[in-house]
Amino acid sequence: GNDIFLTFTLYGTNFDAPQYALNTYLEFSNFSTWLWRHNVFHVKFSGGYVLDNEDLVQAKFYLGGFGNRGIDNDQIRQFRKVFRFPGLPIYSLDTDKFLKLLIENDFPPVRFGNLAIGDQFINHIDFTIYSQGMVTKNSVLGNYWVDLGAQLDIKLKHWYNLESTFSMGIAKAWSDKTTDWEWFLSLKLLKD
Repeated sequence: GNDIFLTFTLYGTNFDAPQYALNTYLEFSNFSTWLWRHNVFHVKFSGGYVLDNEDLVQAKFYLGGFGNRGIDNDQIRQFRKVFRFPGLPIYSLDTDKFLKLLIENDFPPVRFGNLAIGDQFINHIDFTIYSQGMVTKNSVLGNYWVDLGAQLDIKLKHWYNLESTFSMGIAKAWSDKTTDWEWFLSLKLLKD
């Protein structure tokens, strides 16, 4: 299926001497199965534009990072979000314009029948590989970017009806000026 999101954001500050910043970004995703059952191929195009205002820090897009925290309550695959670019430290890349392409393959889950300790079950393992390409404008870190990453999610069931996810990921990013990498470990407690 397809997802399309268009977002406009207006920032304002200082009532005595008003400053404004307007930005917009578009996201288009397509999910489809390919090669074999339950193997999901995901392509996502995104882009953003800011009406520049050098007096406001909000008049920039800040990209980078997986986004997952050590103990988390947000989405498991945060690398899909428009401002994420794993391989770079979180929010380290600032720009006023960007175009980004994400290509992801989500392999079929590996399921376990009755692998348990008491009422604590390992339900299944998900594995994803992905790569992104990005073109930015006016970024001091570089304007042409590529990353390559992988994420492994272990789904745990507790007492038959509660779920936790232990996730780990690694990614490397390259640009015309620098290269960097990052990894994470994250636990999402009692939520999917």
